Amino acid sequence: MVEGSAVDITNLKFLLLCFQQMSSLKINFDKSAVMVLGYGPDECQSIADCLNCQLGSFPTSYLGIPISDSRLTVAELLPTVTKLQHRVEPWQGRWLSKAARTVLINSSLSSLLLFIMSFYNLHETLHHEIAKFQARFFWAGEGDKQKYHQNGPLTRDL
Repeated sequence: MVEGSAVDITNLKFLLLCFQQMSSLKINFDKSAVMVLGYGPDECQSIADCLNCQLGSFPTSYLGIPISDSRLTVAELLPTVTKLQHRVEPWQGRWLSKAARTVLINSSLSSLLLFIMSFYNLHETLHHEIAKFQARFFWAGEGDKQKYHQNGPLTRDL
């Protein structure tokens, strides 16, 4: 984050070019966007032009996570959370043991959840959705059938 003065923008551009030179990575300024807050539309466009970037706006997405300048609602975060379900679908849980399912849930689904939670405090509704995806995968049966969780051994009175 820098101030919008011409000197600060020039220094930022210089730092980006130094990074490019030192790391041997190419910054594609045509695909890059700059978010400018607190300036008028003409000043924002001028800053974007100085950096040879597009002028971006909020909300946007970074690494698949929605980013906004205001608090995100459950409806805005729900598509990100439902991506977890798409991770589970190809795993064919019916062919895996409970131990293997536990490993997959802990390694993949939980890491994605922690990544999302590193950005946001998730609403309780989203926690329930995630738990539902994990439970559905863990208790997957053959075909469309689901196995059911039992709290303890079944006993029958004779």
